[in-house]
Amino acid sequence: RLTHFNPLRSKHVLGIRREDQSPWERRAPLAPEQVRTLVKKHKMKVLIQASNRRAFPILSYVQAGAVVQEDLSDASVIIGVKQVPADLLIPNKVYVFFSHTH
Repeated sequence: RLTHFNPLRSKHVLGIRREDQSPWERRAPLAPEQVRTLVKKHKMKVLIQASNRRAFPILSYVQAGAVVQEDLSDASVIIGVKQVPADLLIPNKVYVFFSHTH
């Protein structure tokens, strides 16, 4: 049981990356309400890279408790919609994304 929880020092950090694979990609792996649940109910820290193309405005993620941050290296898991370009992968991280794999 956590009695002195500080979300800024949580070991449970999720990163949401911006979609940069396709210029028309507006999807997001999580909606702001899902982020709110992770932050409030599950005491997770959620980092999110800003994007002016995402279907949800960045302010809605901030209001849900996410922290806007370019550097996602503090996240233990990084999620997105499309694959991450190889040169943007951060070593020793778990990545979760959706793909059409042949």
